[in-house]
Amino acid sequence: LAQYVRYRTLGDELRRRFWLTLAYPIILLVAMVSLIAFVMLAVVKSYENVMRDFGISLPTVTIVIFRIADFIYDYGELVLVNLALATVVSIVACRIFLSAADRRRLLMQIPLAGNVLRFSSLSEFCHLLGALIDARLPLPEALELASQGVNDPALTESGTRMKVEIERGLPLATALDRWPDCPPGLAEMFLWAEKHRNLAESLHLAGDMYEARSRSQAGFASVMIGTLSLILVVWGVGVTIAALYLPMLNLISKLSG
Repeated sequence: LAQYVRYRTLGDELRRRFWLTLAYPIILLVAMVSLIAFVMLAVVKSYENVMRDFGISLPTVTIVIFRIADFIYDYGELVLVNLALATVVSIVACRIFLSAADRRRLLMQIPLAGNVLRFSSLSEFCHLLGALIDARLPLPEALELASQGVNDPALTESGTRMKVEIERGLPLATALDRWPDCPPGLAEMFLWAEKHRNLAESLHLAGDMYEARSRSQAGFASVMIGTLSLILVVWGVGVTIAALYLPMLNLISKLSG
């Protein structure tokens, strides 16, 4: 029972750690966008009027920042409303027209995050199936219980399909070949395990392998998104400061000269 509880919560723990590692970059990006939008609305608009009154030539980067500020001022609310509406419509449409398994497969297509979801579910499934086989359950029943115990509708659907194939007399490796989302190499591993009668040990080995891959993918995604967030923050702040100060340097040169 203790092993079952550990395996059952393994996927949730991996996914929770992944989202926790992404919390800081996401908060940083939201804060940066909010700050830049505030500067555009509260500072740049009045700053543009002052620069126009002095009649000095503006650098290209400053003109671009002024155009962005004008766009945010004129259409910012409309863009936010349309984005929120499109998000709500997309979610509702997915729930109406796509099954839970299809929605899960769609989530797995997201770069970086999709691999974490996939490998964490596979790790949980392999460990659960290995524990049930250790408990002397027949393979079809173990497949059904393990696939239903994973918080992954796509994997649950595939496990139910494999159960039907095995009940028809097909070996596990052949049933895995007919699994559309089966990762490369897993069917060959199970074929070898069935021949040597150590299926449970091979399942636990595969579960450990997918757990390690999920952790490595989560770490890689965290580093990549954190680095990109930092670059975007530094770039956004730097460009904004440069766009605001370059005209002032031109103005000082004009007044002094």
